[in-house]
Amino acid sequence: MALSPALGSVRGTAELDEAIPSVQHAMIAVNANAGLREYGSGEVRIAGARLFGPGGEERGQFSPGEPLSVVLELEVARPLPPPRLSFELRDHAGMVLAAGTQDTSELGWEETAGPRAVRFEIERLPLADGRFHMRFEVADAEGRHLYHWLDDALVFVVYPGGDERGVVRFEGRWMLEENSASR
Repeated sequence: MALSPALGSVRGTAELDEAIPSVQHAMIAVNANAGLREYGSGEVRIAGARLFGPGGEERGQFSPGEPLSVVLELEVARPLPPPRLSFELRDHAGMVLAAGTQDTSELGWEETAGPRAVRFEIERLPLADGRFHMRFEVADAEGRHLYHWLDDALVFVVYPGGDERGVVRFEGRWMLEENSASR
């Protein structure tokens, strides 16, 4: 499948089930390149995104290894089956550092309209130093219908508190192997 935004056309031989998500993701990329921060049909909308520190206080700055919680406030326009939530964590240059999805049926999603909030908790922030951006997406369970995609929903900073260097905390433990002196 090929998408040509400049020509406004889609060419390919893929099955429709495969083509729709490909086109949606390509359109997201086109919108991102056009400077748009959000896109989607709007049945579910990400109305807000907030970061919280270990004491429950709203923050935009963290230390390496600190607990962090993300709360997404969703506006659901009409009753819908449980959607899929997705996130991307990017560095300031735009490189994807982490990504994941969550089936909201596992969270107890009820098929009713109205506001609701979902929380994502990180026990120990694996980042060491830098400015980071989070992108969120809400789609149907199969990922074929995009309800809302929000780029740069959250931007936060991690300042090293000690000897941390680089973007990621890479912790481990060194030990001397037994009998290593006799080898």
